Amino acid sequence: MLGFHRSERFAGFDAIEAYREWVDFFVVSGRPFENGCSLGSLASEIVKTDLDVRDDLTRVFAEWRDIFRAGQGRLRL
Repeated sequence: MLGFHRSERFAGFDAIEAYREWVDFFVVSGRPFENGCSLGSLASEIVKTDLDVRDDLTRVFAEWRDIFRAGQGRLRL
């Protein structure tokens, strides 16, 4: 998931066009909503089998959030 959002396809979310492409690809297609958030769904499945992974999941969610925050910061410049 992180690799997908860091890929050149979205250019690090450093331009509004990258956000639009993400919306077109990820949201408009309805894919993230068919079975819930793909990252959240994966996390909930992992936690069911390995409770010790919570710290890793917290880190991954923070990294995913930071991809968007960093992109928004670059857009403001």
